[in-house]
Amino acid sequence: MKKVLLGLVIILMISGNVKAQMEFYLNKNGIIGLGNLSCLIVTQEGHSTQQIRQIRTYISGLITGLNIANQTFKGNDVALMLNEVIQRCEEDPYSDMYSVTLMMYQTLPTIPQQP
Repeated sequence: MKKVLLGLVIILMISGNVKAQMEFYLNKNGIIGLGNLSCLIVTQEGHSTQQIRQIRTYISGLITGLNIANQTFKGNDVALMLNEVIQRCEEDPYSDMYSVTLMMYQTLPTIPQQP
């Protein structure tokens, strides 16, 4: 009986955390994904460490994809890029993560590759 109750408690804890994370990604149209995340949400105080890590991962992944598509190498400092995205979001709070990350990418210098 104790195992069943423990299992139920764990399931409830996990489902509550999943619901909180899903609300972090839902926009007004019900679309899920960090690219659709409003800058108003990105610039809010009090994000969890996990949410900041997910934003950093999104930025890094998008930059990597753009680098592969453009056969170039830009953006090797994810912390600096995160700060720039947040700054751009503060300047344009009605934009979204994808748009400000793409604008930031376009201004990044190309890094010469080692032979």
